Amino acid sequence: MEAALIDIGNVLLKLRRNPVDVLLGSSPGERSRDAFFQLYCCFESGVISETEFVSRAMNITGFAGTSEELISVWCDIFDPMPGMWDWCARKKKEGMKLVLFSNTNSLHRARFFREPVFSLFDDAVYSDEIGEMKPGNGMYEYAIHKLGVNPTRTIYVDDLEANIETGRRFGFQCSRFFPDDPITSVARLDAMCR
Repeated sequence: MEAALIDIGNVLLKLRRNPVDVLLGSSPGERSRDAFFQLYCCFESGVISETEFVSRAMNITGFAGTSEELISVWCDIFDPMPGMWDWCARKKKEGMKLVLFSNTNSLHRARFFREPVFSLFDDAVYSDEIGEMKPGNGMYEYAIHKLGVNPTRTIYVDDLEANIETGRRFGFQCSRFFPDDPITSVARLDAMCR
């Protein structure tokens, strides 16, 4: 394999908690949850700015703290995924091109890039910069046409089946990652690289 497209959430970094649950409380109304989900999608599709996201999130959730405190709750949700950082380091040493491939936003990226594993990556495709979230076609098309990634020689790793299905349609060599069983998921990736 020449390259790997690697999702961030629940692949490279384990989601410790859902910030939506923290911000909305244990039993939010359906209307609040739907409104926050729409806001989140707008932010991760690059439709709204950080400032607008934070302001609207505070309004929807009734968050009583400062905007900085809301950002902290929104971003302090990840831990290293067992085995994946070592896998990335090995593949980089072997000459594989590593590409971050994630539905994400600028606030989360500011938090992610404190982690040393991110220095291993050669390139990135982010939903908020492309203007479309996975499983839409935009990010996959960008990887192929703008980054020159050959799908038949590229492993695509994601934890969501809908995203994997789109990857398969584009011809990527897909491996679904199961965050509750990272050791088996990493072993499967090793087997694909033989």
